[in-house]
Amino acid sequence: MKEQIAEKMMERTKELIKDETFQRKYAANPERDFTRQRKLGFPETMIYVLGNCRESMELNAEKFAEAAKLESVSAAALCKARAKIGWEAFREVFEQCAAMYPARKLYQGYELLAVDGMKGEMPNLPTLKQTYPVNARQSYPMFHAMSAYDPLNETFRAAFFQSAPADEREMAMKLLDAENLKNRKAIWLFDRGFFSVALIQKLERMEARFVMRVSADALREIEQFAQSGAVDKSIKVEWDEKRQRGNKTKADLPYAFEIRCVRIRLKSGEEEFLIMNLPRKEFPKRKIKELYHFRWGIESAYNYLKNSVFIEEFTSKKENGIKQDFYASLWAANLTNAVIADAMPATVQKN
Repeated sequence: MKEQIAEKMMERTKELIKDETFQRKYAANPERDFTRQRKLGFPETMIYVLGNCRESMELNAEKFAEAAKLESVSAAALCKARAKIGWEAFREVFEQCAAMYPARKLYQGYELLAVDGMKGEMPNLPTLKQTYPVNARQSYPMFHAMSAYDPLNETFRAAFFQSAPADEREMAMKLLDAENLKNRKAIWLFDRGFFSVALIQKLERMEARFVMRVSADALREIEQFAQSGAVDKSIKVEWDEKRQRGNKTKADLPYAFEIRCVRIRLKSGEEEFLIMNLPRKEFPKRKIKELYHFRWGIESAYNYLKNSVFIEEFTSKKENGIKQDFYASLWAANLTNAVIADAMPATVQKN
């Protein structure tokens, strides 16, 4: 019988939010908060945020009270209870449940991890503008989030949230350190905006496989490859202090590396250039275009978050509550996909 992942995720969520150690870890004041018997305890508050459907606070409070078999719960009481729980509690619930989600579908024995960022508006409040400053381009405080997404298994594996604007290359390097992403047999997929020698160095040190789209002039060696007319070639790069000058993301010097460059010709006649450390024998050129195409899955996933989960429609006006909503949305998206996957035939797809 196929393992029912959605059920396991729900059970793990309930175990976590009812655990006293977990509650003390994330209560704003563990010596005082949630120590007395009240209608809204730590588990009830967590459940409310995880199950919030982005309607008005009053309507959600009414629905929650009915579902939880409580006489009544006010929106003000829910806001007060939420403020007593650190947003990190929701990140841990999301991460632990994401770690339980198996990679049932693989690409030649590898899990795929697509990395991309998303931006969005936050409530236009002075308190948020202190941490999420506005600029000439934007009048609202903005967030910039980044995720690692498994497009074959439709699962968010890790994510973090910060103020915008942000350098996505630096964000990607931080994301690679996420506990959920360590020791995975995976191929990382990056779009053009992520190219940096420092990121390549970090991936190599992790012994991680990767494919990255780049502009033809990203490096002089890549530019020479583009001009040569070659379609699949390994190039060597010597990176020193002079070449690194002006780059925000810094590699440890001196650094010499070899990467494989592949030219992809689109139906429109345009050309794209991909760099990678995938061996030709295992991944011939005809496979590379197919492989990189899977990166589009994270674009579709973000569209789902925005238009179905309503990730940008925050139910709080405070940073702590906004981050709670963000990780609760990722948890909800993974749970929904788990329900769908559990209903599918018990097969493992290998490309």
